[in-house]
Parts: sequence; C-alpha cells; structure tokens
Amino acid sequence: MKALRLLLLGWLIPTLLCSAPVWKMEKNSFRAEKWELLPAKNESEPLKAIFLLQPTGRTGRSTITIYALPEKGDPVIVWQYTIPPDVPARITDFAITDINQDQVRELIIITDGPGTDVPWLMLFEENRASFPNQPTSQTNIQLEGNRASRPLQLYSLEKYWNQNKLLILFGGSVRKAITIAPRGRFTDNRWAAENSWFSPQFLTGASVLMAAPLFPDKLRGSHDVLMMSSVSGEPHFSLCSQNQSGQNVVKGELRGNRYKLSGNIVHFTQLKNLENLNYFIFSMDNGALAQLSTSATGELSIRSISQSPQISALSASDSSPRNRFYCVSSNGKELYESQYDDEKNSFSPPALVSKTGIIGEPLPGLHRLPDEPEALYLAVSDARQIFIERLTIDIDETAEEDLQSLLAELSAKMDNPPAGPKQDTTITDTEQEKIMLPPGFVIKDALLPALEIVDTSNAATPDRISLAEALPEAET
Repeated sequence: MKALRLLLLGWLIPTLLCSAPVWKMEKNSFRAEKWELLPAKNESEPLKAIFLLQPTGRTGRSTITIYALPEKGDPVIVWQYTIPPDVPARITDFAITDINQDQVRELIIITDGPGTDVPWLMLFEENRASFPNQPTSQTNIQLEGNRASRPLQLYSLEKYWNQNKLLILFGGSVRKAITIAPRGRFTDNRWAAENSWFSPQFLTGASVLMAAPLFPDKLRGSHDVLMMSSVSGEPHFSLCSQNQSGQNVVKGELRGNRYKLSGNIVHFTQLKNLENLNYFIFSMDNGALAQLSTSATGELSIRSISQSPQISALSASDSSPRNRFYCVSSNGKELYESQYDDEKNSFSPPALVSKTGIIGEPLPGLHRLPDEPEALYLAVSDARQIFIERLTIDIDETAEEDLQSLLAELSAKMDNPPAGPKQDTTITDTEQEKIMLPPGFVIKDALLPALEIVDTSNAATPDRISLAEALPEAET
C-alpha cells in the first residue's frame, strides 16, 4: 500500500510554473534574517508577510515588521515592533502560534537580552485590527540556576506534539532545548520552564547550534528533539528523548565525517512521509546537500543528495507534498525540485523546475499556504530592497481531485477490508487488483508488477494491461 500511495501521489507532477506578482520593500539599512507568511483571516484581508530585520550598522535596533501584500499596489507596513533603545538585546527568532488554542493568533518574540530584569520572551495576542503595540505577556524567567542563557530558536509545539507549549533552544552556558508554557492567563505574566533536551556534544566546543522537534511516530508517539551542531567544521547530530521520569536520554548520535559530510550547517528543512517518519534536508556552507532520516528506535541515517555550490535557501513547509522539497539558486534566479525515490530511500539531486523573475540573495524559507497548494512564495534581497515573488504551479485540479478520491477509496479498502476471500480485497505480489483510473491517466512506473489497469474506453469489453505494459499517455 505504501508503494501504491507514493505511486499515485507521483502523478501530480507540475507541468508549468509561472511567476506573478512581485512585491518590493525597502530595506533601509537593515538585513532580513527570517520571514514567514501570515495568512489572511478572511477574504477581505490581504496576505501579510512578517520579517525579522537586523540593523547593518551600529545604531539600528532589531525590528519585527509586518507588511500587507495587496494583489495590486505596493506593500504597506501594518505593524512593527522595535527593541527599545535602552534594552541591550536583539531579536533572535519569532513564531506565529495559537498556544492556548482559542482561535486567536499570537506573535511570540524571543531576544538574547542578558540580565534578570530584561524580558526575553514577549507575546502579542492579535486583536481585530492587528497585534497590539505592547506585549500582552512577557517573561524574564531564568534557567539552570540563573546561568547565562541566550535564546536562539523558537518552535510552537501545537502542530508537532499537540501541546500548548513552546520549545526554545538556548545557547550561552545552558545549551539545551527547553519547553516553556504559560501559567494562567497571558496577562498574568507567569511562565514556567519544564522538560529539557540536550546532547553532551552540545555542551562543549560547538560553534553552530540548531534544534528541531520531531513529529511523533505512529507506534510510540515519543517526544523527540534532533540536536544539531558543528564542531571544527564537522556536523554532529543527536536524537534526544525523555524517559518515564522526564529525564533527558540520547537515543542516537551520528557524526558527519563518517559519511564524508563536512562543513557547517547553513539551513535545514523538515519533512515527514506518510508513515510519520521524519526527514531533514541540510545545506552546508560548502554547497553540499544531504538528507538525514530518523527512526522511533533512535537510529539516524544520512545520505548525500548533491554537491553544488549554486544551490541555497532550502524550502519545504508543512503544506508541501511530503515526498519532495524545493531549493533556490544562490542568485535567486532558478527554482529546483527534489523528489523522494522510494526504491533508493533517498531524495534525487535537485532538478531545474523554473526560472524566477527576481534576482538577489534568497532568504531562508520558501513558503506555501494551506489553502493555496499550487503557489510557492520566494523572498530575495539585494543591496536596497526585499522582493517577494509568487511562483504558481499549474496543476490540473480535476485530475488532482480524481486521484485524491481514488487514493482515499483504496486506503479505506485496504484499512477496512470487507468480509470475503483475501484475494478480492488486498494487493500482494501474486494477487491482482482492478483499478478504474480517471480518464487520461496511466501508471508511469512499474512499481507493482501484479497490479492491473482497466481501460474503460470500451465499457462492454474492458481491456486489462499490466503495469509493465502501461506507458505515459499524457502529462499531468
């Protein structure tokens, strides 16, 4: 069934990419460090983009800026928050959440501000118009016996573990990923630190620190965190978990030099397949692309995808197809796609899909919207401006609906077989299953030799052909 699912999903191949529109925003002596899309709450609202902007000189302050992106016209700043001049801190990350699951979005910001009197986490709860000018909630709780800490990365765990918590990676002398949760109402300003994940390799010598929560596997459902670090130009990976007592356990470790993988991690993106196995795609500062996969038992495996200094800015999101990721050339002019090869258990080297309409340094992330799966949003930056371009994948919506319907029907049949002989309800190496394909579709790869295709062009006497005989008749 796994091969059949991947086979059916593989039919949905983009036939054309076109680009429009392009939005332009002035940088004004700032550089964009991170960006995300903020979907419109209703049809009357425009799409928005959120940027973390860092000053290029000594006088500026870290800023979070939200732009409205109208279909026609220039982007407009609709909200902005800047670190006050008297606060010795800079913003290190942000996330859009619904941490209390009340259908109201929150913008959460973390900073690297030192000292017990400086709030390093601020929450802005969205109102009808936008986010408020001042934080709805904030905290300066200290960790690990008030040791110096430096918040680096922020994740909302609602979409990973269905928890009303945050996972924050700390640098400094703490060097752990710790869950943080609000206590009571936001306005109470009460937050508590809970469990922590860490690797001994993290605690000494690491110059680059990254972490990411894993989607729980279907069997064990454990809450695992992948810790990533670079030591003297060598990547190191640790899969950390919690035992029944809530103590940190390192389930598996992997060093890059054993797989001829060197360099520092620049970007990574995360995917999961139909079985909830986690895949991480890494780009290194020497141009290498590699994939790392995890298992519930703690096994880590890594494979090289390609070695190309022209590729940068990895780009997959939760609404991307699970079996592919996208990346962009270092000048922002070309979009590449890599698909997962189920037989080889690896992703293919990125292949050119489309030329873009903008030139510049790509910003991390190439985003998609849940209700707009045919569009990819790319952001690049030059010396003066930031550009956002929407790349549209031309997909036959009718064909997509037919295939999704077929996949759902087959899944239900395999998961809940009716009473009767086994050969009438299952697909094995020796048994045959008749499938009524949508008009214009044929099997493209002979992955299931026993499967038969029924040609319904002559309903009275349908023709049957094996997978090995089926040839592409039309691109979809």
